[in-house]
Amino acid sequence: MSLPTPWVGQVKEGDLYYLEWVDAATLGGHEWREKREIDSLQAPHIRTVGWVHKVTDTSVLIVSTMDLHDTNDPSYWGEMMIPLGCITKKRKLR
Repeated sequence: MSLPTPWVGQVKEGDLYYLEWVDAATLGGHEWREKREIDSLQAPHIRTVGWVHKVTDTSVLIVSTMDLHDTNDPSYWGEMMIPLGCITKKRKLR
């Protein structure tokens, strides 16, 4: 899967984005499974909205909530590092 446009140099810290991406999946647990049990396993399609905190050559770090009370040392919650190769759609919101 490839992105329609490059990220590095295009997306900036503080940009607000809507992302659709595909995540890894597991049935969980530590037991052996039969073929019929794992045949229905599918990668989940995820939707995320958040502010770009950092972009690297391989991933983007998105945060959903920011506390800007101290602008010199803000706090964040809901951080998600998403590999760029997993992203199927992106839209800048502002």
